Amino acid sequence: MSGKNAFPQIGEVICHAYLWRNQADRGQTEGTKERPCVVVHRQEELDGGVRVFVVPITHTKPFDSERSIECPTRTKQRLLLDKQTSWIITSELNHFKWPGFDVRPTPDNRPSYGLLPNGLTRQIIEQIKNNSRDRSLSPINRDE
Repeated sequence: MSGKNAFPQIGEVICHAYLWRNQADRGQTEGTKERPCVVVHRQEELDGGVRVFVVPITHTKPFDSERSIECPTRTKQRLLLDKQTSWIITSELNHFKWPGFDVRPTPDNRPSYGLLPNGLTRQIIEQIKNNSRDRSLSPINRDE
């Protein structure tokens, strides 16, 4: 698992003050709520740093089931998340240079919640790729 300075793994669930696309479109630059987010990609930068791409986990049922995946109850239990139904949103993402100013410890002070199962992580990434191909993916650069 990653600490604040260690690079996170693909499929790791971190606590991040996620900025939603609709918030960014209204001119907000800060997320208003810390939430679990899944690391879906890492990219090495020329300066030796790492850019991290995350998608949010939310309790709000999405309108479009092709752009989200329900988080399995057993996975939520293993990660010590709450018992409410949650969805992993794959139509938008935040990206930032690690560790980023919006990465936080979990509410119980762990560096991350843990890792998603490999199959679920692959499913999320495949859906993100599909959304990118059909231009329905909305990335938000959190460094700006």
